Amino acid sequence: QGVEVAGLSTFAVLHQSIGLLGLVGVDRMLSFRIVHTLNNLIKFWGTAISPYLPLLDQLTTALEPAWRLPDNASRLYEASLKKVEKVMSKLLKAVLIIGQAALLRKAIVSELAFSSKLDAHLLSCSVGTLDKSVLNDLRAHFRSNSAVPPAAVLVELNKYLETMGATDPYSKIFIFKYVY
Repeated sequence: QGVEVAGLSTFAVLHQSIGLLGLVGVDRMLSFRIVHTLNNLIKFWGTAISPYLPLLDQLTTALEPAWRLPDNASRLYEASLKKVEKVMSKLLKAVLIIGQAALLRKAIVSELAFSSKLDAHLLSCSVGTLDKSVLNDLRAHFRSNSAVPPAAVLVELNKYLETMGATDPYSKIFIFKYVY
């Protein structure tokens, strides 16, 4: 039926061929690809969706109430889909790029975490303990306005955590500024 083309063993081979820093570089490159795709999607969406707003308002009205299917639902969906197909195909392409990059990043992080625990167990445990300590300091700061850890410590700790694969790429928030 289905044949596995690339699995976790693929990323182990990739790790052997380009090394730890190469794998971290690929992860960072995929992050930039996600940001670039999001920027392009927002630029496109801001200009391309405005002609479709009346259609979307009509569709919203036709679909109310939300708890039941509308009359002639199949005709309504087909007609609406034909009208927004061009916009939705570009949205689908962007979502696919972002999703594939996120899946690749998750596999890379998994390989980094495994190899760091195997190759540098004491360093991995030490950085994990430092991470928990800094998180506790941050929680204490927000509870009682105590001293916040210096930003330089947070930046350096983040570098170690990303290199060790101790991050979750699905929960990473990409912040970018776009001015219309």
